[in-house]
Amino acid sequence: MDNKRNSRAAESTTGSTPTRTLLVTAARDVFVDRGFFDTRITDITTAAGVASGSFYTYFSSKELVFEAMLDELDAAIMPASWSPEHGVHQWIRTNAHHYLEEFARHAAFWRRVEQAALGNRDISRMLAARREVYVAHVRDTIAAWVEAGLVTPGVPVDLTALALVATTEQCAFQWFVLDDRPPAIDAAADQLTDLWCRVVVVAATEGLTK
Repeated sequence: MDNKRNSRAAESTTGSTPTRTLLVTAARDVFVDRGFFDTRITDITTAAGVASGSFYTYFSSKELVFEAMLDELDAAIMPASWSPEHGVHQWIRTNAHHYLEEFARHAAFWRRVEQAALGNRDISRMLAARREVYVAHVRDTIAAWVEAGLVTPGVPVDLTALALVATTEQCAFQWFVLDDRPPAIDAAADQLTDLWCRVVVVAATEGLTK
């Protein structure tokens, strides 16, 4: 019975149905309110207004519904692909603004994510895997800038990508989770853009924020 349940859940987690959407949305609200460790599956199904057994049609554990929420947030904040018609500065500014806007919108959930990762190795690994994807995307983008002659030749692409992603995450967490008076999104995006441009040393024709 358990094997069938787990198999069915594994097959269903990638799909999207009204009930699954209700469960994911309800889970996010409950996790924000109660925290990951104090949340029970029955809390999620009650908040979603569905039968408790229906949870297992889509997820075999609360870790998996947590992962589904991370998937949704990742899809929302992942930077757009860079193309030559977009300048380096423009790409950085647009994606910094979008990232911060999405992070701020879900700041309460990101606080709970941090708490959960400290006490649950599976969630910690989920976050690490997602960070690797983000870093790889930024690394490939910086490499394209180097090849196009838009940034300093010889910039250490791997280290630069890792440092910029880590800095962006930490700034967002500090501003929108820890600070009592977070900055305006535009001002925060300007600061991150300036930092990124200075780190990769954007060519003079691209300019820096002032």
